[in-house]
Amino acid sequence: MSAAPASGGTESSAWPVVIVGAGDLGMRVARLLAARDRRVVAVRRSAAESTQAATAVIEHVRADATDPASLAGLADRIAALVVILTPDERSAAGYRRTYVDATETLLQRYRGPGRSMARLVFVSSTAVYGFDDGRWVDETTPIAPVTPTAAVLAEAEALAVDQGPERTTIVRLAGLYGGASRRLIDGVRNASLERPAGTRYTNRIHRDDAAALVAAVVLADDPPAAVIGVDEDPAPADEVYTWLGDRLGVELRRAPSGASRSGANKRCRSLVRADLVPSLAYPTFREGYDAILDPPQQSAP
Repeated sequence: MSAAPASGGTESSAWPVVIVGAGDLGMRVARLLAARDRRVVAVRRSAAESTQAATAVIEHVRADATDPASLAGLADRIAALVVILTPDERSAAGYRRTYVDATETLLQRYRGPGRSMARLVFVSSTAVYGFDDGRWVDETTPIAPVTPTAAVLAEAEALAVDQGPERTTIVRLAGLYGGASRRLIDGVRNASLERPAGTRYTNRIHRDDAAALVAAVVLADDPPAAVIGVDEDPAPADEVYTWLGDRLGVELRRAPSGASRSGANKRCRSLVRADLVPSLAYPTFREGYDAILDPPQQSAP
């Protein structure tokens, strides 16, 4: 028999928002919520990463989401639990420790008398849609994980929905870019990438837009059960590589027509994102990579 759902209750804006997994994306979310005068507890498992100075609205805490004892110091009543985890290894076992075991531990923390979690925001991935035929995918599309890691993600999503509060939202993010990660840009710049043969669609979202979406879910009066975080142009990989090559003055080789293709091939879109975030800062990869390659100059003080 499954455990009772984590307690819900009447949400109070005085209660903190707890972000578990406050890395790059989590801290972007924290700053957006702090700008809206919400108290935020940013939880990281690394001591080096949890020593940032606290502000009036952001408290930094070191804790391990798989260790119940380390979570004991968190507030018993919280406005939202935002789960943004990163696996310690890219295997089914690593995903299970990070997503399933940690989520169960976090939900257990908010069960019982005197404890309340008004809403849960679980950040997942569009990897749970394992289609390879180029079809369109949205929030009404049943998930279909095909890899062992995606299957574990789907299991963690189900755990969050089944045992979380009534206001539980699954946020399925496409590939994140922006910030310190420049892998695709570097691969094009040094011509180590080949333009893929055939049409293979890619899906992405800039970290700023992903953070804005997660923050909007936290603040929404009536959050959706699920939302896909993706930009407005699921462009073919060849188009993205060619555009970046032209932008960087690099001509990429095309892969042989018989080259093997692997991975998903789908086009993601959201039917509900605009209700939460009416417009994206980077609606396509072009605006996003333009901003990375030519960052806006800051005015001198």
